[in-house]
Amino acid sequence: MTRGKMDGIRKVLSITACLLVLVMSFGAPAYAQDEEPRPTEDPAQLVPNDPTAPQDNADEEESTPEPTQPPADEEEEEPDAEEEDSGNEGSSNQPRLAERAEDAAGPGAPAVLAHGLAYMSGDDVVWQVRELEVPDVSDASSDSTDEAVLLQRDGTSIVRNDATGKRALLDPGEAYFRAADDPYTVMTEGSGSIIWHFELVDPDDVALDAFYESPVIEDVDEGVYDMMLTRYVLQPGESADLPDHNGAGMVMVTSGEVRVDMDGDLSALESGDGQSLQGDTMVTNDGSRPAVFAYVYLGEEVGDASAGAPQSTATTSDDSDDSDGTEGTTGTTGDTLQGEADPAADTQEAAPSSDESGAFITSINVTADAEIYLVITVDGLTVFDGTLPAGSSSGPVVGSTFEVYTSSGVNTNFTNACGETFKMGYEEGEAYYSLSASAESCAP
Repeated sequence: MTRGKMDGIRKVLSITACLLVLVMSFGAPAYAQDEEPRPTEDPAQLVPNDPTAPQDNADEEESTPEPTQPPADEEEEEPDAEEEDSGNEGSSNQPRLAERAEDAAGPGAPAVLAHGLAYMSGDDVVWQVRELEVPDVSDASSDSTDEAVLLQRDGTSIVRNDATGKRALLDPGEAYFRAADDPYTVMTEGSGSIIWHFELVDPDDVALDAFYESPVIEDVDEGVYDMMLTRYVLQPGESADLPDHNGAGMVMVTSGEVRVDMDGDLSALESGDGQSLQGDTMVTNDGSRPAVFAYVYLGEEVGDASAGAPQSTATTSDDSDDSDGTEGTTGTTGDTLQGEADPAADTQEAAPSSDESGAFITSINVTADAEIYLVITVDGLTVFDGTLPAGSSSGPVVGSTFEVYTSSGVNTNFTNACGETFKMGYEEGEAYYSLSASAESCAP
């Protein structure tokens, strides 16, 4: 072999060796990156088009979590290098992410969305579930119900407790507990807002628009219970044992299909189906896609030792001369609520009442002759803010000082605690009124 041919072979071998080195150097980091551990996602995010799931990643397809440990044959230097590249922030967050991943990966992945205390009288009750289209702010009105849980299904809603003025914003998949007897206004600033309303009611009081009504429940003892709504997510093949309840529990499927085993009695439920529960219950996903359901039930009983009387928000001041009212407004201000002598009226005798601070307290009820926009502020706290249809009333509100705005004074009637009805003014347009309790006012 000639010297020229030998040099040519050496050049070919050198070029081949360089190409192999380049291929290996580009391939190794990609392998390490593919094996980088990632925290487990919330299983609810893996359910396509489920409104009870967090919406940020709702469109992501289901994926299998990567192994949390690198392959056994991987060199130790590579994880160390990756850890150094991730910085201190990733290292400090690792314990929190690992704990969250473990909770989310558990069978059923339960998450309590809302709960609050509910009083049960011991009478027969039924579960009812209603689907409500939430009205716009301008069309919303206040109402009161028994204890209930709202589950936002589509759009967004604003829930305002009209007794406190506090509000909450609900996005799809979020829930809210409504206390009994408090007036609430549920409204939306957009369109297409839908909620499900879960409630235990008397069998004779089931709403006409309820899409689910359970059989009569007879075994709820009188007491105060923690009413809870818990969301469960079941991957295909998974099962969840439901916690015990105190006489009343139900499941409502929001996405997918499940099999319910209640003390050996089997039933199949799909989205929008509900079932009242009386015994030990296991729910299983026999399907090929994830399923989501809500478990609404009475949890632990709560004793009376922690109960207390409502705190009064009334305030008094020796310097409370507001007789001038608000500049640029019309109407009467500074009136006192008292029982006027009227032989023709069947009213109760005035009996002054006061709160712990010594301020006189009474009540008013506002009724509309025609539709008006009404705002009632009691002792500095807004208790009603919305449209009042013709013939409707705000309901009695109790306090010491009442500030009332109405869009039509002539169409606004007041009823005091003595049972007397009167007008504060006859303005065709908007008016502002101020009323206050006195020693002559009837007790609320």
